[in-house]
Amino acid sequence: MILQIIIFSFNRALQLDTLVNSLISNWENPRYEIDILYNTTNIEFQKGYEILIKKLSGYKNIRFHKENPIPDQWSFQELSNIHNFIRYFKYGNKFKPKSNFRSLCIDIIKGSNSNNVMFMTDDAMFIRKVDITDNTLEWVNEGAKDRQYSLRCGVDMNSFNENKIEQNEHTLDWNFYECASNTNWGYPFSVDAHIYSKEVVLSLFKKYIFCNPNTLEGAINSQVYRKTLLGRGKASDKPYLLSYPINMVQTVANNESLGVSCEMLNKMYLDGYTLNYPIPEIILDFQQYPRKLYFYKNGEIVIKKLA
Repeated sequence: MILQIIIFSFNRALQLDTLVNSLISNWENPRYEIDILYNTTNIEFQKGYEILIKKLSGYKNIRFHKENPIPDQWSFQELSNIHNFIRYFKYGNKFKPKSNFRSLCIDIIKGSNSNNVMFMTDDAMFIRKVDITDNTLEWVNEGAKDRQYSLRCGVDMNSFNENKIEQNEHTLDWNFYECASNTNWGYPFSVDAHIYSKEVVLSLFKKYIFCNPNTLEGAINSQVYRKTLLGRGKASDKPYLLSYPINMVQTVANNESLGVSCEMLNKMYLDGYTLNYPIPEIILDFQQYPRKLYFYKNGEIVIKKLA
């Protein structure tokens, strides 16, 4: 079986390089194809992606798709859906398309032969070997509207509740609707490494409007929660990857970040540096806020301390 992995990226070629290379180094099963949906604001950021595109040109299962500046248009039928109508007029400009993000995302999913899809953002890094069996994907697809598999969850992480989460050897099993909705355990749709049925996701994306990764996650999670879909989750007892919000490129939500300059990181990438994040010995949170970043070039390391 093949898993489609869609990665969203914006002005962060260096961080995307870290994510993709950590995935290639750690991924064992299942077979995968990667579709990178990206955008940039100027030619300097575009140069960064061109470096990465050339670097990954030998991988036929990795494809890049740049957003088109001609924005999507919401149809009368879409806005006549009360949930779309409320969200569009409640959030105003935040829900006004500035590119073809939604239609491109839908086309990318439709173009895959995979039965499963997983979304990611470019500020993550895989930290251990990924070996997910076909039986796990079959389990998801057998109860497609109700099941998902998470790569970001683990024991004792992010408000872990042992009374709500069943542990079977190295596997975790829980109901999202029995856990607090503001935790990873109670948030049923995420763009942070959860495996879903492609058919279920595609039907939601076609029905509900969004214009970037943040409005995508917010809008779809709201409807999934309202319909009590994707409620049964499974995961390994240890996370396969971590998120490193060292900077913020979206303006929809005021999420916490360390404020590291995207321009500085891009300049370092153009100068030939690669990036790695520290991995904590004890992992209690999916989001990590490191005190140091490690940059590599020609066998030498540069350590940058963060405030």
